[in-house]
Amino acid sequence: MHWRDFLFPPTCPSCGAEVWQTGEWCKTCFEELYDVRKITDLEGQDLAYAYVLGHYDKGLKRILRDLKFQGKKERALGAAPFLYSFMFALPTYDLAPDYVIPIPVSDAKREIRGYNQVDIIFKQWIRKVATNHNKTWQWLEALHKVDSTQAMFALGRTERHENMKHAFTTLSSILTQGILKDKSVLLVEQKCLRLIQNFKRCA
Repeated sequence: MHWRDFLFPPTCPSCGAEVWQTGEWCKTCFEELYDVRKITDLEGQDLAYAYVLGHYDKGLKRILRDLKFQGKKERALGAAPFLYSFMFALPTYDLAPDYVIPIPVSDAKREIRGYNQVDIIFKQWIRKVATNHNKTWQWLEALHKVDSTQAMFALGRTERHENMKHAFTTLSSILTQGILKDKSVLLVEQKCLRLIQNFKRCA
């Protein structure tokens, strides 16, 4: 336990109950929100499937919003229990990408925040997966976000879908090398993990 935890006792991100260390959840709140779902009804989106690891609600929703909009990078610790629980359950799931690609933020938003929240949430976890499960997953910065979209939190489902059309381009260096062609790619963002199998298009 860190000395700061004695001065400022850590609490569950959802209900505020005291816990052993920062980022930890009480058993009741974690079990309420942790719910791995494999989504396969993704016709027309070039995706094989997507995994959602928990309900976007209560403490988990607050963590992601604080991380994304309030500059509170330390809040990413609260997402770790969801990722590590999923990591230990990985043998149950058919998840075997060649590359793991983070969904980027625009240059303007990165300059304001100083980071991409997706990197903070997932990068260390991907390394742990590779080490603990002997996976060959490779983290790859391959996309660029076009800074011409509206803030997603204020949009409905249909509007979100339209807002994301043509929002991302593949980096020219990735296109030139052609390293993604016919590869399985895992896209990671704060709300889910999306797998593209036999990647063909890089536009």
